[in-house]
Amino acid sequence: MSCATASADYQKGLDAFSAGDYATAMRELSPLAVQGDASSQELLGAMYYIGLGTQKDVVYSMKWYGLAAKQGHTPAIEALLKIEVLEEQKARENRERITKGKYDRIYNACLLDKGVNVSNGSVIRALHEICKSIADDPSWLENFKYN
Repeated sequence: MSCATASADYQKGLDAFSAGDYATAMRELSPLAVQGDASSQELLGAMYYIGLGTQKDVVYSMKWYGLAAKQGHTPAIEALLKIEVLEEQKARENRERITKGKYDRIYNACLLDKGVNVSNGSVIRALHEICKSIADDPSWLENFKYN
């Protein structure tokens, strides 16, 4: 494929992308990306990351961004850095949410197991009672089973 043809195909893909015709953009840009065109690879990376014209696929997105970045394509390098930060932030938020959920479930189970009624009282007082009872007799934790 000549440079002029590749440039025309890239422009078709870019125009389709800009018009929201992601299926055409994918069809025009994919062969160029496979042939090593960094701009096409970067745009495919964005399409896969967001899920435009295809299913969202972070791994495949990073593959295309990575191929463009290896060629020194600055927008792809910047995109990879942003994705790394975003994905780490998502992972951290998920870990925090899961941890909070576990603590909430354990807290509620402790309240039920100890027969503490917090519907009309202070949660701080209830927690104090639970902590005090654990300190006095931690053996009840040995038999505690959480499903």
